[in-house]
Amino acid sequence: MAGLINNGGQAKFWLLENEVIVDKKKEDRRGRKLYDQMIVKIGNQLYQIVKTDESR
Repeated sequence: MAGLINNGGQAKFWLLENEVIVDKKKEDRRGRKLYDQMIVKIGNQLYQIVKTDESR
């Protein structure tokens, strides 16, 4: 998902046009923190957040 949106302004408008669900709740905040094992749904695609050794 990284690299889809380049700045906060783009994120704000993207969220107005697209539905994002985080752990079964509609999300419209551009600064939402995502943590290990959270489930994110964008459109019909599901993503699971996975912490890696490279994560800070």
